[in-house]
Amino acid sequence: MNKDRYVAGQVQIGKHVETRTENVTVPLEREEIVIERHVVSDARPVSGNVTLGAGTETVEVTLEAERANVSKQAYVTEEVEIGKRTVTEQQTVTETIGREVLDVNQNGQVAVQGTEAHLHDGRNVAERAVDAVKDAVDPLDGKIDRR
Repeated sequence: MNKDRYVAGQVQIGKHVETRTENVTVPLEREEIVIERHVVSDARPVSGNVTLGAGTETVEVTLEAERANVSKQAYVTEEVEIGKRTVTEQQTVTETIGREVLDVNQNGQVAVQGTEAHLHDGRNVAERAVDAVKDAVDPLDGKIDRR
C-alpha cells in the first residue's frame, strides 16, 4: 500500500491592535484661600498713633494644587507558543484487490500433499514459481526481464 502526503490546510497567525478608552477617576487636591471677615461687636480703640493708609501691607499666600500625570507602559500579558504535531488515526480503505493463483500441472515425479504440489526438494511448486518470477524482475524498473 502506498501513501501520499498532501497539503490539508494552512494556518496564518498574526496580531492586531485593539484600542479602548479607559476612564479612571483620580482624586486630586487643591488649596483655596478662605478670607473671613468679622464685624467686631465691641469696637475698641487702636493703641498708638494711627494714620489711615499708612503701613498698608500686602500679604501673599501661596496655594498648591495637584494634577494628574498620565503615563503609559507596555506590559507583557500573554505569550503565544505555536507548534504542530502529527496525529495518527486509523482509516479503513475499501479497495478491490486480486492475487494471481498458480495453476500447477503435475507431470513427472511430483508428490502431492494436501492441496499443494511439492517437488522432491521439499518446496512447493508455488514457492519455486515465485522465486523464478523474482529472479526475472529487473530491480531498477520492476519489469520482467524476458530474455
